[in-house]
Amino acid sequence: MKKILFYLTSLLLISTFIIILDFILSNTVLNKKSCYIYEEHYYELKKNCKGKEKFKKSFPSVNIYTDNLGLRISKKLNQKDEKKKNIFFLGDSFTYGTGLKYEDSYVGLIEKELTNYNIYNFSVSSYSPSVYLYKINEAIKLGIKPKKIIISLDLSDVLDETNRWIYDDIKHEIKTKKSEENNHFKNDEFKQKNFRILNEFASLLNFNLRIIKSKLRNTFKNNKKTFKVTTSFQASFTYKETKNLNKNYWKERDLEIGTAKIKSIFKKIENLADKHESELYLAIYPWAETLEFGQKAFNWSEFASELCAKETCTLIDAIPKFEEYKEKNVNWINKLYFVNDVNFNKDGSKLLSQTIIKKISN
Repeated sequence: MKKILFYLTSLLLISTFIIILDFILSNTVLNKKSCYIYEEHYYELKKNCKGKEKFKKSFPSVNIYTDNLGLRISKKLNQKDEKKKNIFFLGDSFTYGTGLKYEDSYVGLIEKELTNYNIYNFSVSSYSPSVYLYKINEAIKLGIKPKKIIISLDLSDVLDETNRWIYDDIKHEIKTKKSEENNHFKNDEFKQKNFRILNEFASLLNFNLRIIKSKLRNTFKNNKKTFKVTTSFQASFTYKETKNLNKNYWKERDLEIGTAKIKSIFKKIENLADKHESELYLAIYPWAETLEFGQKAFNWSEFASELCAKETCTLIDAIPKFEEYKEKNVNWINKLYFVNDVNFNKDGSKLLSQTIIKKISN
């Protein structure tokens, strides 16, 4: 009994020591600030920031660097050249490059290829068209004129436009209705900031175990399908009838309201691009469930085609390219997406970058 008590006490003391040490080191030697600014009704990236980010517990930590505009950039800052023309990228987590080094995101890969352009990536997770319109206007006010504007329209934008973002044309103000989510982000930031070692260890262990588990399944299943595609409430409207959508997130007219708002905002972006003689591109790409279940209930490709019907807009539909990849690779989901997440991994980003480069280089 004494031995058991001794071991338990020792374990408790060691655990307490590790937690205290982690807390101290996290706020001194390992103190790398978050590059996000969270206000009650808005959030964005800090200017000239060097920080660290972990999207979720199962994701690896990545270094984040921003420029003097608060835009994500690579560690090696490429100074903007006034002689070069500018490309604006606007999107959410996919375009921001969640879980990836900037160099491995699809915008980072495009930047490596198109060295004759200045690249501006205005993307942040959960942004949507209302924010894109605001950001384009802000950049033009600063005298930054785009030669090309690439809008990456995401499936989550429907609900984000319905329930999250409000853009005031007259006051030129952007705000989110979901201020409680910003408080949640702040709480997550506190945990990550003060227990960096434990968070990093748990994240690294979780991330690598998932990869190992996936590879073992592939090995023992003899190249047969070894995964089940998880569904989401955001993207399910493409393959589920409206009446069957998750009522906790979808109200009766949300799909109608969200798509109508996207049309309205995109028309304003078109007019803005036309006014400043900018080439406008609309890019769409699939979530894993899009590739697995299709677009029978709501065809996202057709919707994007209708949005981009004018001669002043060029559609980049990457979905067929991903479908082609899916047909040739049994375990495509593990090759293109982070395990149990909607975001592209390095290879998924590479496939999208190749599709976009081919289109905008013409």
